[in-house]
Amino acid sequence: MVTSSLIAALFLYLIVFMGIVTKILNFMKNVLTTIFLLVAAAQYSVAQNQLNAELTVDLSSAPQEYSPMIFGQFIEHFHRQIYGGIFEPGSKLSDEQGFRKDVIQALRDLKVPVVRWPGGCFVSSYHWLKGVGENRIPVYDKAWHVEEPNTFGTDEYIDWCIKIGAEPYICTNAGTGSSVWRKARNVVSPMTI
Repeated sequence: MVTSSLIAALFLYLIVFMGIVTKILNFMKNVLTTIFLLVAAAQYSVAQNQLNAELTVDLSSAPQEYSPMIFGQFIEHFHRQIYGGIFEPGSKLSDEQGFRKDVIQALRDLKVPVVRWPGGCFVSSYHWLKGVGENRIPVYDKAWHVEEPNTFGTDEYIDWCIKIGAEPYICTNAGTGSSVWRKARNVVSPMTI
């Protein structure tokens, strides 16, 4: 039997679903508008300037040294980059710590020199102390609107960097709270002793 509370719940779900669809359509409209404007601007620029390019290779010059750090990477708690990507405890593809062995080998083969974490939007509300030690509490990820289980934290990141042979590059939270820098310093200090 259909009750009024069931109808109200279905109506609420429909409203939420339509809100999500509207946001997606607006986002796609903005992306397509941006692409159209960029293509139009590029065509106008080429038509006005008839751009030319030239490349000269001087084989007699001395090789230039560069820092291998320019080939660094980053990882972010988005979709399956961390959970199910590099960290999947219990999987037959993972080692005893839960790190994917195939990913570790691929990154060793690529000789990734440095990995920044937490990368992207995730860092803007991530608090370091909640990702250190044994007793971690899941937190709501404001960037992606999902619950972050907090099982891959600072400790796991450092261990993972060691396994792939990369230098860790830890980002600090500059998005929430006035004491973020102090918190970051308190977490990094024990790692550098």
